[in-house]
Amino acid sequence: MKRKQILRAKQRKAGTSPGSLIHIGQASERKPTVRLLRYNAATKEEAIVDPPKADAKAGLVSWYEVDGLHDAETIRALGQAFQLHPLVLEDLMNTEHSPKLESTDTRVFALAKLVHLDQQQGELNYEHLGIIWSDGVVLTLHERPGEVFDPVRQSIVNATGRIRGLGADYLVRRLLGAVVDQYFVAADFLAEQMDRLEGQLLAKRSSGLEVAYKLRGEINQLRRHIQPLREALLRLITDHCVLISPDVQPFYRDLLDHCNGLVEFLDGLKDQSASLMELTMALADRQTNEVMKVLTIIATIFIPLTFVAGIYGMNFEKMPELSWAYGYPAALGVMLTAAIFMLRFFRKKGWL
Repeated sequence: MKRKQILRAKQRKAGTSPGSLIHIGQASERKPTVRLLRYNAATKEEAIVDPPKADAKAGLVSWYEVDGLHDAETIRALGQAFQLHPLVLEDLMNTEHSPKLESTDTRVFALAKLVHLDQQQGELNYEHLGIIWSDGVVLTLHERPGEVFDPVRQSIVNATGRIRGLGADYLVRRLLGAVVDQYFVAADFLAEQMDRLEGQLLAKRSSGLEVAYKLRGEINQLRRHIQPLREALLRLITDHCVLISPDVQPFYRDLLDHCNGLVEFLDGLKDQSASLMELTMALADRQTNEVMKVLTIIATIFIPLTFVAGIYGMNFEKMPELSWAYGYPAALGVMLTAAIFMLRFFRKKGWL
């Protein structure tokens, strides 16, 4: 259903001019909300901004969090308030857009994917995330309300850690860290699924091929989303982004190390999934061979029985055994003896 809605949205967008605000993604009737959290080491302010407007204050970090990318009027109002380029707004409303990073001397624009683990359904769901960051102002936009950034918000509200004493660059670092943490949760979930499937395969309780193929797809998708984020962090560090102060640079390098470790972990899971698929195919071939072996043994046992039955079923007039009183029991005895002998022979050879 979701794919059909996205396809219809793409069809509506075909032929439109660049910068057109057409939402591509899952439709929603919920009105987007814009929350403002403004703070420094001494104070904090929280508010709901309606209509959206830029209200930054010197000496304070202003974090605008937008829940909802489906409403064109809200996105257009944000673009006017924060002087965002129409192509940036277009990318924000296209929830199928790949992660990317664009930076200038005064602003950084990044697209990423939030991952959510659905424990009940046992699946991973992805959400479009946009981060726009300038001096003292951070704007985050995502598709629906969630709890991913709640630890960051609570840290600001409760004045825990160093976040209240640092600038917008550290806030962005914490937000990206929350995104990466969710990727670690997803990777751990996939690793557990992989281990469980391996145990089921070895215990012969599951065929596993379909599950292994699905897990491999989940791993590839997760890696496709984390890889651009790693490259974006690398660019911010190597290009010496002027928005990142020297005091905060080490925290970005630490986050890059986490991303590198996550990519390596996912590569290991990818290799493990390939091994599981090979194991699944090998076990399926082995099971097929076992079935064929049993059928071959049965057919082999019936070869001499069919031979004896064929001889005495030819109905020639001069066959002495046909008139013998014990001919029928003798024929059955020969058949039974041949069958028992062949079964014992097969068992001695280890074929049974």
